[in-house]
Amino acid sequence: MPIKICKMITFGRNQTLCVVAVLALTIVPKAWAQEVRSRLDFYQDEWIVVFSNNTSGRVDVSDKLSIDAAVGVDVVSGATQVLVADAITGATEVFETRHEGALAGTYKVDSRKTLTGQVVMSVEPDYRTQAFSVGFSTELLDQHATLTGSYAFSDEMVGLADDSDFGEAIRGHQVDVGWSHVLGRRTKGSFR
Repeated sequence: MPIKICKMITFGRNQTLCVVAVLALTIVPKAWAQEVRSRLDFYQDEWIVVFSNNTSGRVDVSDKLSIDAAVGVDVVSGATQVLVADAITGATEVFETRHEGALAGTYKVDSRKTLTGQVVMSVEPDYRTQAFSVGFSTELLDQHATLTGSYAFSDEMVGLADDSDFGEAIRGHQVDVGWSHVLGRRTKGSFR
């Protein structure tokens, strides 16, 4: 039985077309980014095929501002094993795609203070999330101590992401405050 990786490509033993298609997704114009990373993972056994493609890039807009962006696509395709074949039972086909994107920024106020922000979105058939966070860090006491803080909010839909009648909305807030202090040449203390 052939396995569908994407709606346009079907293959059995020869994965060449799918590998080429996924590799094409990893090509990112390097003109806009100082640093680009891409990773492609592939797994296959007799029942399932998994492709995972993640690409990220970083742009230093100025000495103070940098922007990071990342995209990821996971594709899972397969079928359950048929133990007894009759008119009622048969192999159950699975085809699921997850898309994720993130955008983050770091702003150095001065040599001791930094502000950060991030937005993340992820969509798959039974899960959707949107999250953002903001944070800061500042060095104190002649750079012997660092104070950090952040706030994060997430809005998730679990179940059927497109239908609120068959899904559960989950919203979360998180506040973190941290302190680290250099206690000696080889000793650092911290708490959150």
